[in-house]
Amino acid sequence: MKRTYGYEAWVNHNKYYKLKLLSSLPPKLVDKFLLLLNSGLEAKATMILSKKLFNLFNLPHNIIKKYTNTELIKISSLESIISLSQITLILEYVDLQSITKHNIVDLYKYVSNIDKFKKGEVPISWGPGNNGCSHLNAVEHYKKHAKYNQNNIGTIYETEYLEWEKIIEDGELYSDYPITHFYKMRDVIVHTNGRGVYLSGFYGCVFIVGRYNGDTFGISSCYYVKSGRKLGREINKVFDIEL
Repeated sequence: MKRTYGYEAWVNHNKYYKLKLLSSLPPKLVDKFLLLLNSGLEAKATMILSKKLFNLFNLPHNIIKKYTNTELIKISSLESIISLSQITLILEYVDLQSITKHNIVDLYKYVSNIDKFKKGEVPISWGPGNNGCSHLNAVEHYKKHAKYNQNNIGTIYETEYLEWEKIIEDGELYSDYPITHFYKMRDVIVHTNGRGVYLSGFYGCVFIVGRYNGDTFGISSCYYVKSGRKLGREINKVFDIEL
């Protein structure tokens, strides 16, 4: 790439220091550095160069322009976990402040499969949860949220109320319910507490939540909420999905 006046002005301001910085830049990235420098992002180009965060030269310029130096340093550190292209995809849906080293891998699973979720193509089954076994997880949640917890029944949604009454008496119906109704949910969001990443929503007054275990998405729990709302999850929302 031809060195323009922008480069000449940049290098001649504290020339010894600037040439020393350039000497550390891998030759294959010189053109990318110059392109960023001549795109009106001189301060960002200098920061990336001085801190030797050379991987950031591969970011789209709109992302480099959008984020502060501190945020760009965070993005650079996350590349030790997943690729820069994967991080870029996540940033299309998720605020950087919600991304941590603990949740970034699972966040990528959701954003990379968002079209499959929308088309109903992600297989739905019970996950192992904290019980280590899908069947046992469903049984334990049936005991906790249906069989031995009937205080939350009663709603204007009479049809769903009657349906849930049947579930109280039948663990198999409970186990099948979130699988059958998953792609009929409303108010579906992906949310994270900084570690776990969950997808949840409502079918009537029944709250259904799931998460990834490895590369497989599974139901974590299913229970009746009289109000048909669960406001606490909104605090940790990262994006919506319309199923």
